[in-house]
Amino acid sequence: MKGNIFEEILGQDSLFTDRKAFDHAFEPARLPHREHELDSLVRNLVDALNGHIPSNMLLYGVPGSGKTVVTRYVLSQLREKGLEMGQSVHTYEINCRNVDTKYRVVQTIATQLAQRGDPPVPFTGWPTDRVLDTVVSRMSRVGGVHIIVLDEVDNLVDKGGG
Repeated sequence: MKGNIFEEILGQDSLFTDRKAFDHAFEPARLPHREHELDSLVRNLVDALNGHIPSNMLLYGVPGSGKTVVTRYVLSQLREKGLEMGQSVHTYEINCRNVDTKYRVVQTIATQLAQRGDPPVPFTGWPTDRVLDTVVSRMSRVGGVHIIVLDEVDNLVDKGGG
């Protein structure tokens, strides 16, 4: 064996043009064949750019069909357009596979809205109503429209029983 064992294959071409595309957090620049889904989200969320609260939506489909990536793409475009228009639009994405109780969902949002000097909301221990009041108070203080995405929300139903 001569030299380093990686030397021989290091310069070889890869089967993949962009391995980052397999990363869970990858966000493509365009979403071919998702025009209908994009249009549905955009038509509902455009209200946020006019300072109104959009209607609730439930996206469902088989795993791996692109629900999360389409949602992230639309929210990114929404935030960008909001900045351009001077309209305050805030988005929160919570993966309910990781944040898997109703309390933790609300606590996570409260934490994301925290500003310097705000008391921390503990992981457990407060009544859920108190955490929810904290979220509403902090959202009011920030102003604008707040869009909350609960990805994998079925995990909350499965764990909480309803």
